[in-house]
Amino acid sequence: MTGALVNALAVVICGWLGVLVRKLLKDSIREILTEGIGVAILAVGILDAIKTENTLLLVLSIVLGGFLGNLIGVQKNLDRLGVFLENKIGSKDNSPIGQGFVTATLIFCVGGMVIYGSINAGLGNNETLYIKSVMDGVTSLILSSVLGWGVILSAIPVLVLQGGIALLAGVIEPIATDAFINQLSGIGGTLIIAIGLTLLGIKKIRIGDLLPAVLGAFLIFLF
Repeated sequence: MTGALVNALAVVICGWLGVLVRKLLKDSIREILTEGIGVAILAVGILDAIKTENTLLLVLSIVLGGFLGNLIGVQKNLDRLGVFLENKIGSKDNSPIGQGFVTATLIFCVGGMVIYGSINAGLGNNETLYIKSVMDGVTSLILSSVLGWGVILSAIPVLVLQGGIALLAGVIEPIATDAFINQLSGIGGTLIIAIGLTLLGIKKIRIGDLLPAVLGAFLIFLF
């Protein structure tokens, strides 16, 4: 659990620094940073997406995940959460809380390091999650300088997911093969591409509704 806790704290602390930086940036600088992050996220998503070892599973996971996500209204609930937080806590800089939360959550919670890093942490070796904490901290600072403090909220799923995997390390380790991790990374990379397209204004994609694709892939691969 130590590695997961350090990772979550890195997101929070660096995220707050990013929010402070955001207040000092002109709109034109925010725009170019958003475009730069969008391009970088596209590149990262493509590199992860090509890791998939079963294209059919990827397609099924995205389609079924989108259907389920829309059915239960994941995106709508995220939007409502954003409005609720803005009303209760206040958003002085008009930052897109929901978008920041979803974007950061996908980036921080999807990928090979999440799985094998958390498993190793559960078995007593936190080194991978410490390295991931540094990477996520830098990313959190940059993202929050553009998307605001919604990025900080992603620390919650980071802690819950990685801490949960660490606690269940003994159970998950036997099925966490390279093929399994690559498949999840491929699906996660596809969702990250959707984030890049949204940030660049090419196509506004309801990314929240696609989130169940990751869980669906896990269950399909497991059974």
